[in-house]
This record gives sequence, C-alpha cells and structure tokens, in this order.
Amino acid sequence: QSVIEESMRQERIANHSILNRVHTVLLFGAMLLLLAVLGYSLGGIGGLLWGGVLSLPFLLLGQRVSPRWVLRMAGARPLAPYEAPALHEMVRSLSDRAGLSVPPALYYLPNRTMNALSVGTRNAPALGVTDGLLRTLSSRELRGVVAHEIAHIRQNDLRVMTFAGLIGRMTGFLSTMGQFLLFLNLPLLLMGRAPISWLA
Repeated sequence: QSVIEESMRQERIANHSILNRVHTVLLFGAMLLLLAVLGYSLGGIGGLLWGGVLSLPFLLLGQRVSPRWVLRMAGARPLAPYEAPALHEMVRSLSDRAGLSVPPALYYLPNRTMNALSVGTRNAPALGVTDGLLRTLSSRELRGVVAHEIAHIRQNDLRVMTFAGLIGRMTGFLSTMGQFLLFLNLPLLLMGRAPISWLA
C-alpha cells in the first residue's frame, strides 16, 4: 500500500509541475500579446518590433532577480539566527523534512499585516515573515504557515509566483503610462493634431 501511495504522490507532484509550466507559458504569452497590441497601436509594425525587443529581455531576465533583492524592495531585512532562534530551527527542520537542499534565508518585514512570502528558486529560496505574523500567531500556527511556504518552495511554485508578480508590476506600469497618454491625447485632440491611438 505504501508503494501505491508513493506512486500517487509522485504523480500529483508531476501533474503540479506540468500545471506550473502551463501557467507560466500562458502568463508569458498573454503579456507578449498585450505588449504586441500596444506596440502596434502606437507605432505600427515598428512599434510591434520595438515592443518585442524591449519586453523579451525584461520578461526573461525578470525571473532571475535575486530573492534577497525582491524582499529588500518590499522593505524586508535579514533575520539573524540570534534574533529568532526558534523560528530558524523551525525553518531548518521543515526544510529537512521537505527534502530541500538548503533552507530558505529568513527575512523580517516590519509590517502589521499577517503575511508570509517565499521568493527565489528551490536552490536559492528566501522566506519573509511580517511583524504582525510573528506577534499574532502561536508557535503551532506559525509552523503551519512556514510549512505552507516551504511546500511552495518544494513544488517549484515560486517561478510562477515570481512571474505573476513581475507581470503585475509590468501591467501596473503600463496602466500608469496609459493614463499619461490619455492626458496627453486630450490637448492634442483639442489642438487638431493627430492624437495618440485611443486603443493604446
């Protein structure tokens, strides 16, 4: 029976891995399509080509950003072992049980919300915990939250999560640029000049 259970577990892991890849490809394709439509509506074929040239490196290299840099951008700082020895031991123990080659580096976010986030890759993970989480949860509850984040690391969910975050930041930037173009378009329209594409 244990052989059957192990086989089923491995099959679930394989299916999860395939689903992660599908999600990444769909996000990547959708973002490229959005950038292609935007580039074409602003500059025709030339705009389409420039949109692809400028966005592909950003989309490809954005996934390789250091997890420590991502957490520091969120206002986190490294959490030393002497500051939270029990938490470090908990992370090390759960990482060993999950079969991770290296436990995630711990970071502290001075935020009152109850949240935890994992970033990076399976070989270079980092785990951030907020002040609200540390102050509010019991040791057992905190262990459950940390185990959940370590499960994301073990299943290689971080690539999809990081990519989704990158897409979110890109669409936020494009939205801001769209608002700027809208305000630029209205005076051009009133002056009788050729306005920027409304589709863009």
